[in-house]
Amino acid sequence: MRFLLAILSGVLFALAFPNAAIGWLIFIAPIPLFIILARATRARDAFLFGWLSQFTAWLIMVPWVVRVMSHYGGLPYVTGVLIFVAMCVVLGLYGGIFGLLVYRIRPGDAFRRWLLIPLAWAAVEYARTYVLTGFPWNLIAAAIVDYTPLAQFDRAAGPYALGVLILIPAAAIAWLIATR
Repeated sequence: MRFLLAILSGVLFALAFPNAAIGWLIFIAPIPLFIILARATRARDAFLFGWLSQFTAWLIMVPWVVRVMSHYGGLPYVTGVLIFVAMCVVLGLYGGIFGLLVYRIRPGDAFRRWLLIPLAWAAVEYARTYVLTGFPWNLIAAAIVDYTPLAQFDRAAGPYALGVLILIPAAAIAWLIATR
């Protein structure tokens, strides 16, 4: 069941971004992931669920990479697919790191600890932007690009602060569900 919730979270997360452009999903997509990470009893499980969620999301969000590598890059199609899957595995590691951070936060019943979860997400997005792969594609703030009043906040505070604000309601809902 927890594996399915992690996958569901990844699918909902991916559908919120411009390919499907169901932006409002970003407000509920992380809820299943937050709940299973908060209930994880081992760091390994938290890492696995975080990785699985984001691996799933990246598989859905960036399939165009295969076409770019095979059509424009001249690689054989199969090689493009293998590189794409490997890229999604690596990008999923950032979800695994997020899972470990939530495990270390151990939100439990304390609501103020649940407020650290959006900050952990922003920290991981920042790392994904600048560390190793340097892949700033689909930061959580990009999901609400069509919601102009919310997107304007990005101009003042940046995408990471906007991502934190987007995730606070999801963290609050997850807290209500997890503590009941």
